[in-house]
Amino acid sequence: MSEKTSEKRVYIVPVKDSEDLCFTLRDYRGNLYVDMRIFFAAEEGGKKTVASKKGLTLRLGMIDEVQKGLRLVKEASAPQATAQSVA
Repeated sequence: MSEKTSEKRVYIVPVKDSEDLCFTLRDYRGNLYVDMRIFFAAEEGGKKTVASKKGLTLRLGMIDEVQKGLRLVKEASAPQATAQSVA
């Protein structure tokens, strides 16, 4: 028996000429997930893209914690000179 899955591509971040990071909202068995996956051109110059194994799928409820983690990574990577000039 096959499971019904609906999906909607929400956002695309160009990575390279032939690769994109795609954010897709998926409904699987009544649960919402966000899928972040690298897609690449199936053939040179072609418009068809194929999903790679490089990606991550999270429950929709985890987005706030993931955003918090990304914000902390961004803050931690800020130049130390900026933090010292404020002091």
